[in-house]
Amino acid sequence: MKKTITAVAMLALAGCVTTSPGAVPPGEANLKGLRQASDGEARVVMVGPAYKDAKTLRIQFADPWEFEEYALFPAADGSQAEVIYVSAIHGTNEHVALEYSKLIADTVTGWNISRGQSIDWQPAQWIATRWGGGWMQPYKLRQANRACVGFSAGWDDMQDDPRTRPSKVIFGYHCAAPGKGLAFQDAVAAVQAIGIQGVTESSPVQSAYQLAQAGAQTSAPLPRNQAVTLAVLAQGGSPGQPSGHPGFPFLMSEIYRVGGGGDDKND
Repeated sequence: MKKTITAVAMLALAGCVTTSPGAVPPGEANLKGLRQASDGEARVVMVGPAYKDAKTLRIQFADPWEFEEYALFPAADGSQAEVIYVSAIHGTNEHVALEYSKLIADTVTGWNISRGQSIDWQPAQWIATRWGGGWMQPYKLRQANRACVGFSAGWDDMQDDPRTRPSKVIFGYHCAAPGKGLAFQDAVAAVQAIGIQGVTESSPVQSAYQLAQAGAQTSAPLPRNQAVTLAVLAQGGSPGQPSGHPGFPFLMSEIYRVGGGGDDKND
């Protein structure tokens, strides 16, 4: 199953949405899956003092096959992190995996903060993380003079998938403030500070009434102009900040057949 969405350019000063030459707004079906999440609805969380007072932006996407969250953490000291978390949804179809095989170098160069930057890479290493384990790779953005670390992991592999692909994926980066160094142990600590509600963190227990109310509040699609604004923030970045990823939502879900035969490709 393949789904597509076209990246949106920045908001115009007048408050309307503009697109780059030749681009078109996101497809209506994918816009309906977008919503902005409060801290209480977050999946991606950061622990530790560095991001304690960060004014986090979280934009979520969901369709019948997957859930995605884009999270931006701009810290008061000038450091910044962006994280993408994707989880397959096993509802009416249990045979859903995520098509994800990117190297850290592939994910890092996709973020807007890295666009137009020469990158000095250090070796990638496997480290223990709060979700089990993952790859991390320190690097430096030359023109921006920022020391950073990228990370990537996929887990909960689908054992009956012919390609044993994961059902959960996380990737992103942490950058120190411009001109500040990032020691290796601090880079490791930055990655290990990332948690996921319902995976590494206990989700708050809600009553049946609260769950029903939350469903009622989020079931109706946003007005189109609000949904486009969220797409712009996640894809093009927040005003005044080098942030966002044009690929969001990534639409990684694939329905597979058990016992061979390849994937179903539904447009």
